[in-house]
Amino acid sequence: MRATSDSMGGVGQSHATNAEGYVWRDVGVRGRIADLECMLSRARSDAEGARRRYDDGAAKLRLFSSEDMIRQVLPVMDNIERSLQDDTGAGMREGVEQTGRQLRAMLHRNGIDVIYPKDEMFDPRLHQAVEVVEAEGADGMVVSVLQKGYRLHDRVLRPAMVVVSKGRNVRPQIP
Repeated sequence: MRATSDSMGGVGQSHATNAEGYVWRDVGVRGRIADLECMLSRARSDAEGARRRYDDGAAKLRLFSSEDMIRQVLPVMDNIERSLQDDTGAGMREGVEQTGRQLRAMLHRNGIDVIYPKDEMFDPRLHQAVEVVEAEGADGMVVSVLQKGYRLHDRVLRPAMVVVSKGRNVRPQIP
């Protein structure tokens, strides 16, 4: 920067010209710029700190997000182990049935629902057809479920594996 004299007759005023050729009429502008640069530096530092805190929180959330579900699975696991230690067949069957009920209830509490579409129309969003067979009735009906499907709220975790009918002697109605 270089100082210049005021061509307008301003006695005692100092002027400064920066590298781009802009003339500052008030030398105090440099102080204001320094203050603004300091504020910008602090804002950048604060933003970086907030980003680090967010990243740390997100990492902890990923690490411990399944904690509640795991706490619900532990009693189910305990029942499986008790059933396996029982020497009688009746106790084992009862234990496995109880464990299944607990597991289904736990899944339901966590928003996981079973997809079991027997005798419903085939829906490719929810079902995976593994076989098509001739059967009485309308085309596209699920005649058997080979494996249940599951969904978490509206998201399909696993489609149901199904056998779908190809209707026999069913003709469309012509109006």
